[in-house]
Amino acid sequence: MAQEICYISFWLQTVHIFRPDGDGFFRLGPVFVRIRTVVGLLRNTPEQMALNQGDVSVRFRFLPPMPLRLVAPGPLWLCGALVLFGLLGTTSGCFFPNQSSHLITIKGSDTMVHLVSEWAEAYTKAYPDEVVAVTGGGSGTGVAALLNRNTDIAATSRPIKHEEKVMALKNHADLVEHVVARDGVVMIINPLNPINDLSMDQLKDLLTGKTPNWKSMGGPNETVLVFSRESSSGTFAFVKDDVLKKQDFSDTARFMPSTASIIESVATTTSAIGYVGLGYAEKAGNKIKVVRVSKAAGQPAVAPSLATINSGAYPISRPLYLYTSTLSPKAAMPFIDFTKSRQGQQIVIDNGYIPLKQAIASGQ
Repeated sequence: MAQEICYISFWLQTVHIFRPDGDGFFRLGPVFVRIRTVVGLLRNTPEQMALNQGDVSVRFRFLPPMPLRLVAPGPLWLCGALVLFGLLGTTSGCFFPNQSSHLITIKGSDTMVHLVSEWAEAYTKAYPDEVVAVTGGGSGTGVAALLNRNTDIAATSRPIKHEEKVMALKNHADLVEHVVARDGVVMIINPLNPINDLSMDQLKDLLTGKTPNWKSMGGPNETVLVFSRESSSGTFAFVKDDVLKKQDFSDTARFMPSTASIIESVATTTSAIGYVGLGYAEKAGNKIKVVRVSKAAGQPAVAPSLATINSGAYPISRPLYLYTSTLSPKAAMPFIDFTKSRQGQQIVIDNGYIPLKQAIASGQ
């Protein structure tokens, strides 16, 4: 049975129901309910109730008044219906865990959002009293949220910038870096494009617009159309620094809001080129073609894989980070330790990312 959770925060005489949308937080509320019934429940210390609805089990967690950023996924219509019809006090199957639950919020890299969500699911299964809410939006968005104390952990596919460190110090905090995995950045083209291999210099010329047509590289007589992530993305920053050598993307490049949108665009555009994380490319399968890359002209082109990235043979790879602040709650650190553990690193492998060698070798 699939299970989803809707979190409800009691704030004065109202109930706020939260769930994340694709890029942030969406609030339905205030919704007025039978407060006396709810208060009576809370006095008797029930903190959580369960309702089975078809093939979905929805759990309601009652949270004390606190900042309205408390979120977690759940079927919003069902949550609202239950509240409006006052079913909270009558549902069977109640269970009452202790009141030591912690909510950890993580925001940032779209490259990492699936990996972090998998970590979160495994972590909350291992520690049922812990709650982890994950959203994307880009590495820059995650760091900004951490600096503004709107998230506990920022997930980034790039190291923090100097100006972000300065901003943290102005906020009387310091940002702490945790390397949790590695990722290969994969260059993808449409499966109908006959090209299989490109050098780093050729990639730079294609992405910057210096080479405007595929024909000069043995491809179709079509204008190159570049699909890139937006500037808030850590992958955008990495590709611009490491592949483009700090040059700008082509004037005709299209800047996409997510990795999934790049994959779909490349899959349906014969003249396209884009870049995504290795895990996403593997999941896309035959929808796209992965280009082998050589470090220089005349050298052998290498396909991205766990082995070639670990050995350094594949030239486009980078660390993945979780950042905390010295103001982050203590509950954040056990989650980060979990990501580096043997179980956490097996999740890295299972999702197409590159594990930290020391975690696998040590058997933690």
